Amino acid sequence: MHERTQRSLCRLAFIGLCLIPTLFSLGWIAYGRTDHHQTLSAEVWREQLADWSGLHCEIGGIRYPRPGETVLEGVVLADSETRQTIAELRLLVIERQGNVWMATASQPTIHADHVASLIDLLHERMLKRLPSNFTPIEVNVAELTIADEPAARTLADVRAVIESGGNESAYRSTFAWRASR
Repeated sequence: MHERTQRSLCRLAFIGLCLIPTLFSLGWIAYGRTDHHQTLSAEVWREQLADWSGLHCEIGGIRYPRPGETVLEGVVLADSETRQTIAELRLLVIERQGNVWMATASQPTIHADHVASLIDLLHERMLKRLPSNFTPIEVNVAELTIADEPAARTLADVRAVIESGGNESAYRSTFAWRASR
């Protein structure tokens, strides 16, 4: 092979194996940071949360700090029909660990006058209508505030697991009750 041919092949290999993949990666990263992509991602998560909970969802922002981890900011859950706010979360971190969705909520607040209807809705939505191939969800919250007019109450170290096995659905939760400071 002539030296000129070798140089041409090296240049083509460099362009095909180095330059084009690098430019594609940079383009993908740039697209991931655009408002268009953020809006689409927020819409996908809004629909997923609405599907899981049966509530209308609003998301203030979305970030992807690590692969497989999604951080939703300013999440507001409202009644699907009346649009009355039921719960607010400063942050909701969602990631898939194996065969389980892990959700960690930061500073969630549930309005006390909606607690009973929220429990009924989640019972209907999560426990009676789960498909047999439902991926289990584990929710962890350090402090869950139940906001009421005279005083707020706080549940500490809340952990809830929702899973489906064949024809049965199960829900387990643990928490500690304490007065808000």
